[in-house]
Amino acid sequence: MKLTVLDQYAKGLVHCDQALGEEIRAKIERLKWSLWHGNLYKAFYKIDDIESLIYNVEETYPKFKQLLKAVEEFRTYIISSSHLIPNYGERYRHGEAIATGFVESTVNQVVSKRFCKRLFEKSSIGGISSVHSGDECQSIPHRPY
Repeated sequence: MKLTVLDQYAKGLVHCDQALGEEIRAKIERLKWSLWHGNLYKAFYKIDDIESLIYNVEETYPKFKQLLKAVEEFRTYIISSSHLIPNYGERYRHGEAIATGFVESTVNQVVSKRFCKRLFEKSSIGGISSVHSGDECQSIPHRPY
């Protein structure tokens, strides 16, 4: 997300100085690659490189201060979470999981089933009329437990 913000500023910089803007965008792409492969040394080098380049447009780029702040915040973010950055390239080569989306999907399905089960139990206990119509749970097949 933070890289997307940097790239948006670089796109705006292209309108002010096309050559420099494209160069910074290319460096942001290389920065992404370095982070993807867990190479923090190269990532810090590229952040420093980007920061030194943006000082060339200090007078001409109207959003210079915001861009500089975004670069500094990104550096701070990488420093504080450097121990959490995995080497996705290495994981990919070893056939290990890269994303956790499948885990989130499974958890959401389990939570949804439990929530719907509670709704149905709550509506049938003590003659309480159904609070919900059950539309939320129509797509989930229910089995008697």
